Amino acid sequence: MKKLVTFAIILCIVVGGGLVYLRFAEDRTAPEISYSDAIVYADGMTNEELLEGVTAIDDEDGDVSDTLTVERVVTNSDEAKATVIYVAKDSHNNIAKVTRVVDYDMEEETEEETEPETKTVKTSTVQSNSESESEETSEKTDSDTESSTGTSDTVAVQSETQTESEEELAEGAPRITLKQTRVTIGVGDSFEPTDYVDSITDDYDNKYTLWRRIQVEGSYDTSIAGIYQLVYYVTDTSGNSSNRATLLLIVEDED
Repeated sequence: MKKLVTFAIILCIVVGGGLVYLRFAEDRTAPEISYSDAIVYADGMTNEELLEGVTAIDDEDGDVSDTLTVERVVTNSDEAKATVIYVAKDSHNNIAKVTRVVDYDMEEETEEETEPETKTVKTSTVQSNSESESEETSEKTDSDTESSTGTSDTVAVQSETQTESEEELAEGAPRITLKQTRVTIGVGDSFEPTDYVDSITDDYDNKYTLWRRIQVEGSYDTSIAGIYQLVYYVTDTSGNSSNRATLLLIVEDED
């Protein structure tokens, strides 16, 4: 009887020890997520762009970077930073999650997009500077009153064109409006086309995304007196094109 009891005790010890060993031997360590290169988050960035330079290494499985995903991106309340949350896992379903705070370039992108003067544009809807200046000069009479009347008529026609274009917008297309339809500056004065955009609205994209997608057709040269026509429009991330708003830029020789 004593031998039986002793055998049972030994068996329990062996089984218990085996269970303890298996428990400690089981992989319970999640992969380690790391990143080296600094990134700046901008609206519309893809997960592939956010995952550049990010790796996940597991102590047993090795490199498990192919399991990396971006759980979500949250823009901080100060609109200067954004929080990116990465997730990865190993073959034993140990999940790692890392929160990364990066710069948010909402203001930087807008400044970069608006900085250059748009002297060369995708599709020119006006004549070259010299031709435009020559033609407009020949059409203007020596009377300032007649010149002003001709300019007013041009602006009126442009306003009608803009209104008709807005009425023909497809459902879901963005809308762009200007602060004014005509601006007069002196020769050599600075001119920034996007300063005259009043608002951009869309049913999906926010104004910061749309602002970086503004297109301006037409050419101008602030060093040469003349009348230049610029046409503004924007295309949203769904490919919908807005109305076409027209601005008449008048560069006058103050002499």
